[in-house]
Amino acid sequence: MIELVWDSGFKRAYKQRIGNDPALKQRFWDALEVFVADPSLTSCARTRLPASSMAAMPSAWTSTAG
Repeated sequence: MIELVWDSGFKRAYKQRIGNDPALKQRFWDALEVFVADPSLTSCARTRLPASSMAAMPSAWTSTAG
């Protein structure tokens, strides 16, 4: 099973960008559910961004619970 860990910056960005839009919130949680069920699916593919552009982004990461 995968445990999701969100930092405070991600939580703040979630509230600002997703929290007030019920349709977007539902899409986010649906996608997250798919990812948690099977992170190896191609629909869960990650984009490759340069580290410099990622430094300013809110972060969330996963860890395996075991």
